[in-house]
Formats: sequence, structure tokens, C-alpha cells
Amino acid sequence: MRKIVHSFIGAFLCCAAALAQNQVENATLTGEEKAAFIEKAVQLLVDKYIFTDVAQKIEKEIKDKAASGAFDQLTNPERFAERLTQELQAISHDKHMVVFVTGNPPSPSPDPAAPLLRGFKLQRVYKDDNCGFSKIEKLEGNVGYLAVIACLPLSEAKEYADLAMKYLSGSDALIIDLRENEGGAKDIIHYLLGYFFEKTTHLNSFYFRKYDRTVDFHSSDKVGGKTMPDVSLFVLTSRRTFSAAEEFAYDIQTLKRGTLVGETTGGGANPGRGFPVTDRFALFVPLAKAINPVTKGNWEGVGVIPEIKCAADRALDTAIPLAREAALARREKMERSFRESMAATIAEMKAIDRLFDEGKIQDAGKKLEEVLSNGIKNGSMNEGVITQYGRDQLGAGKTLMAYALLKMNAASYPNSARARNVLGEACERLGKMEEALESYQKAVILGTESKDIQTDTFIENRDRVKLQFKDK
Repeated sequence: MRKIVHSFIGAFLCCAAALAQNQVENATLTGEEKAAFIEKAVQLLVDKYIFTDVAQKIEKEIKDKAASGAFDQLTNPERFAERLTQELQAISHDKHMVVFVTGNPPSPSPDPAAPLLRGFKLQRVYKDDNCGFSKIEKLEGNVGYLAVIACLPLSEAKEYADLAMKYLSGSDALIIDLRENEGGAKDIIHYLLGYFFEKTTHLNSFYFRKYDRTVDFHSSDKVGGKTMPDVSLFVLTSRRTFSAAEEFAYDIQTLKRGTLVGETTGGGANPGRGFPVTDRFALFVPLAKAINPVTKGNWEGVGVIPEIKCAADRALDTAIPLAREAALARREKMERSFRESMAATIAEMKAIDRLFDEGKIQDAGKKLEEVLSNGIKNGSMNEGVITQYGRDQLGAGKTLMAYALLKMNAASYPNSARARNVLGEACERLGKMEEALESYQKAVILGTESKDIQTDTFIENRDRVKLQFKDK
């Protein structure tokens, strides 16, 4: 039977697993209990399973097997659950259809704290595995690596997802390892995929029997960090990769957003949830079917087939050189683009410099604001670049241009103590002493709050200007 220690395909089942150590799982199973489970389980499938005709077939064949004595010798709950799972999957070819042991008949005096204890243990399981984000590192060549071993609900895992993606945001290529991931909640998958597309993207759809309608699902349009739509992705898979983890791989593949490396995945595409059937057993029932917007099908029964096939234990070694090559190509492309952008910016700055020299201050300021704004947006400029350029202009005696640059810099980075301090220097050069004092005072406040090591210098500058006012 497929193990789900990390799959979390139903909160009820997780809680049951968390309490399992308090159960006597090998207690003898009676014929009456088996018969009751079979009767209720097949009826549950007829009522709720996504494929009605298959459910009716299951009902007939499982009841026929029970009547012939096929399950009579199974008195161990675990063995019975495993055998029923095998029989159900053989008929349905649906790997999500699983029977679980949830415990023994209830005690005459149940512990009133048991539900809270189950919840506590479940939370511990979540936290022990960093909500599924089990390993994050930077590999040689500026390649990011992220192992995701479970798909926990977004409400639990979002913080961990954002922290992981923040750490990896500077990568030039990224390897996402799903080889140990047996699925779980789909909302975390849709959220994580939001980091890899420039805009919200239709990922998948699900047809729900209960509502007789199809619901579309998209990548998140708002994530808690920097998106990486142009970073090359390599997704590692294995035969264990299942359910929601398979959707991640399938979405990446069908949308041509990355490359899959490893083994064909498990082949479970029909989502659902666990239902308690009797005191001892629960059944996971698929309630919907996936419909991919590109293929109009899904990976049920066949799995997701990687572009680069290899044994799972060789997938990482296979992907690393490919990721490094992609990272190098991206870095070289960015450097070419940066050089071209900077050449254009330098030409524009020279034109602005001439406008200042000609006394066309208003035209120069308007053009300068446009250039700085575009530079900050496209990444060719930041606070440090603008500050240094402003200092260079001060050194060259281009005081008006330096002042305009540094004033815009301080406005663009209002929490920067250093931007405020250098603006104060430009103000002093121009004799704008009140504005200089205001800038230095702001630098001191911001520097103190951020514990900037240059705060003593900011204080000296402030006090020097204060003395000039006192002397007057």
C-alpha cells in the first residue's frame, strides 16, 4: 500500500496516523466488521466516486469476492486494508483509492483530550519537515536547489515557501526535487508555481461530480517574494512522485516552463478526500478528475514522463550540469543586456549634463527623473549606483546635477540613511544649509534605527551644520 507519511492527502487521515502509536493495530478483525466495512465502502464509492460506472463495477466485483470467501482469512486490520486497496485499484486503476486503518473500536471511556492531541502531533509532523520544504541550498554555478517532500496546505506552508524562494531568488537556474514527494494539498502547488510565471496562468482544471461542473485553477497572481519567470527550471521525479507533486511536474511540462529529469511518476491525477467508514477503517475517495488546458487529459494511470529519463538516484547528478549550463547562458545574456542598457544610460546622462550646463534645469530634471525611474525598474540602477554617480558628479564640480540625482535617490529609497547623508553633502555644496541639516538629521534617525555602522559620521555631519547655524 502506498505510504503517505509525507503526502497529507487528507487531514482526517493525517490525524489518524499521528495517533496510530496509541492504537493496538493488530487486534483481531471479526467477520462482521469486514462485512460492515465492505457494504459501507462500496456504497460510498457508488455515491461519490468520480466515475459512476466504475463504482458500480467495484460494488459488484468486491461483493462477489466477499461472498466467495476471498477475505475470510484476513483477521489483521492492516493486511485487510492492504488487500482491499489492491482489489479496488485493480478494478478502478485509480491509485488514489486507498483503504486506511484509523484505529480500533472506541474505548468505553474515550480521552476527551484526544482530538487536541491528534492536532498537536500533526502540527509537530508539519514543523519537523519544515512544512515539506526539507532542503534548500545554492550549488556551484549559482544553481539553486530545493527539495519539496510534501505538499502541505497553503495555510501551513506559505511562510516556508516564501522563505525558500527568497533564499533562491538570486539563482540563475533552479532544480526542484520532487522525488520523495507523494502529494497532498494542491493550493501550495498553485502558489509555488506563481513564482515561475510572469502573470497568472491557467494550470489545470477539475471536473467535480458532486457539482457537475468544471473549475479552473491558476498560478497565484500574488506571491510573497520576487518572481522568477525567466529562470531555467529542472524538476526531478521518481516513481514515488504522486498526486499534487505530479501536477506540479505536469504543469511545468505542458506549459514548457522547465525540463523534467528522472523516472515516470506514480500516475494519480484524481483528487479527493478521506472518509471514515467504520470505527477501524477509512477510505480515500477520488471526487474529481483533472483536465489539463493544453493536453485536455491528465496523467492518471500513466504518470508524467520526463524529457530526460534516468534512474531516480541519478536524477540530481544528471540535472546539475544542465542547470549550470543554463545558468551560465542566462548570466551572459543578462551581462550583455546590462552593458547595452548602461551604454544607453551613459549617453542619456551626458545629454542631461549638457542641459544642466545650458541652464535648462527644468528639462534636465524631467529627463533625469525618467532615466532614473527606468533604470531602477529594469535593474540597471540601484541606490548604490546612483549614490556613486552623484558623488562622481560632486567631485567633477557638477553640483546641480549631483543635487538632482541625489535628491531623487533619497526619494526612491526613503529608508536609506546613506542616501540621506550624501544628499546632505550636495545640499552643503549648494549652500542649502537648512535642507542639508534636515537631510543629516534624517540620516541619523534612520542610521540609528538600522544600526548602520556609519551613524557616527552622520552625527558628525549633522552637528557640524548645527554649529554653523549657532554661529549665525
